[in-house]
Amino acid sequence: SDGATITQFEYPLCEELGILKMDFLGLSNLTTIEDTLKNIEYNSKPPVKIEEVGLDDGKTFELLQRADTLGVFQLDGSGMRTLLKQMKPTEFEDISAVSALYRPGPMGMGSHTNYALRKNGLQEIVPIHPELKEALEPILGATHGLIVYQEQVMKIATDLAGFSMGKADTLRKAMGKKK
Repeated sequence: SDGATITQFEYPLCEELGILKMDFLGLSNLTTIEDTLKNIEYNSKPPVKIEEVGLDDGKTFELLQRADTLGVFQLDGSGMRTLLKQMKPTEFEDISAVSALYRPGPMGMGSHTNYALRKNGLQEIVPIHPELKEALEPILGATHGLIVYQEQVMKIATDLAGFSMGKADTLRKAMGKKK
C-alpha cells in the first residue's frame, strides 16, 4: 500500500550476482536490557549509561569467569558456561574468541579447549609449522597461536601465500562449506 516493491531470490543466485546478503535477527535480549535500565532509573538509582561501561569492567569479567551468564545472549548454554569457566575471560578479546570457538568445526578439532589451556598457560603455544613461527606471530599472537577467525585465514592466505583478497575470500568460503 505504500508503493514499495518487494521481491525475493534464492541466496546462491544473489551471491552469484554479487549482491550483499545481510541477516537481521530479532533479539528479545535488547528489550530485556532496555527494561532493566528503565527499572534502575524508576527505582531511584543513578541511571546507567551502557556506552559508559568500559570493555574492561572487572565485575563483568568476574561474572564471565564464574559462568554466571544465564540470560546472556550466546553465553547462557551449559556447554558455553563450561567453556567460560575453563577459559576464565579477562579481556574483551576473550569474549569474541569464546563465541567464535563454540561452534562445531573448532570444537570438533578441540580448538576451544586448546585456546583455554593456552590462554591460561597450561599448554605450550606450538606454531603450525616451525618455519612460520615469526610470520604467523602478528596474525595468531592474540589468539595464542590458533586460527580462531575467518579473517585470520584470509590474512595468512594474503600475507604468506600471496593470495589476492578475492582468492583469499574464495578460500575462506571453501573452508566453511559443509560436506
